[in-house]
Amino acid sequence: MSALISLKNVGKSYGRNTIFDNISMSIDAAHPVVIMGENGCGKSTLLKIIAGVLSHTRGEVIRAPHMKYSFAPDRFPKLPFKVGEYLLHMGRMEGMSDVDINGYMDAQFAYLGISKNIKEQKIEKCSKGTIQKVNIMQAFLSKSDVLVMDEPFSGLDEASIDRLIELLAKTAHSKTAIVLSCHEKALAQRITDNIFVFGEAGLVCLR
Repeated sequence: MSALISLKNVGKSYGRNTIFDNISMSIDAAHPVVIMGENGCGKSTLLKIIAGVLSHTRGEVIRAPHMKYSFAPDRFPKLPFKVGEYLLHMGRMEGMSDVDINGYMDAQFAYLGISKNIKEQKIEKCSKGTIQKVNIMQAFLSKSDVLVMDEPFSGLDEASIDRLIELLAKTAHSKTAIVLSCHEKALAQRITDNIFVFGEAGLVCLR
């Protein structure tokens, strides 16, 4: 399968501070990618470059034309909106009807173990785990060509982790390319064997 995104010797710097250099990888819909590494190694920066929300300093990023991206950041903002208001707004931006959005919310609340009453609660008042579930819901709200998730398992209980892995498997089968970061190798291996690790030699594939 041809690559949807190709990175060739990509580097990122802020002034004289080099975050990483010479990153090369190909991303396609057949092989989910998991990126691992210690905090501060550049995982979040690399994911933002892949998602197109941050520019690179060096190298080349080649993208297939007309692709749609979904992105779940590692720190979802504690917005002053109710959960239902936020998801309705995001769904409307995607061209979804209110009926479809509400149906999606009800189904995902049940799937992820959240009470429907959470619709009326402000995101800033929600627990870390609930905020992460809202983050996941917005990322899966509509079909995308590339799904990028930064530490999506953070704050989730075991049951929710299992549900997210199921969602990722279904998404991969729908021909969406998946790229995410993860701290735990055991979790990464449940998703893919296409695992990259930041180390002294840069970004190395474990395969």
